[in-house]
Amino acid sequence: DLVQGVHKHGCPIFLQLWHAGPWHRTKFTGLQPVSASIVDSTRLIGPEYMPSRALTIPEIEEIEDQFVQAAVRAQKAGFDGVEINASSNHLVNSFLSLVWNKRQDAYGCESMENRTRFAVEIVQKMKDRLGQDFPISVKINGAEYGADQSLTSGESREIARILEQAGADAIGVRFSCFGSQILSLFPEQYFFPEHPGSSWPEGLDASRRGPGGFVPLAEAIKKVVSI
Repeated sequence: DLVQGVHKHGCPIFLQLWHAGPWHRTKFTGLQPVSASIVDSTRLIGPEYMPSRALTIPEIEEIEDQFVQAAVRAQKAGFDGVEINASSNHLVNSFLSLVWNKRQDAYGCESMENRTRFAVEIVQKMKDRLGQDFPISVKINGAEYGADQSLTSGESREIARILEQAGADAIGVRFSCFGSQILSLFPEQYFFPEHPGSSWPEGLDASRRGPGGFVPLAEAIKKVVSI
């Protein structure tokens, strides 16, 4: 019904698919958060989050299949495409970012190929099941700020190139700041009631007091991909 309502206005509609990972709040389900590695989430994203446990490889493969199954249901419902949310502190990003990923296996931190393997396999499996013409977008952090080994703009450009090679049709870019969801999600609120001074991260555009502040990160990625 939702898809048909949107299509009546000549507008395409994508469904965003995501797994909260370390951003999961245990109080809602009683379940411990999961991540690429064992990490103290309370220090990185707030005291209301429990430390996450590391996924096993069979669990990783099961979650990949669950992403694909969700995308199949979206296609059957008439959605025009899906977006994989691999940004913020969600599960897929926990493999991309060295803040979270301390693994020493095929999905581990030793190479960008390993760090992107989880995201790449999700994209490739979706393309195999849904067909090459069903659009898949991936949302990633253009950079991270506020923790040791935060994702850099250069790393994000490399991730974007790998995702394009894997078959992604579009890249969505956002910014993530550990310990400050206001800056990450609502940048215009960061300037209220006044400019915070030198705490605005280097490499972003503060000239419009929030709106458009993360555009430089997208500009950098747009230069290295053709999607």
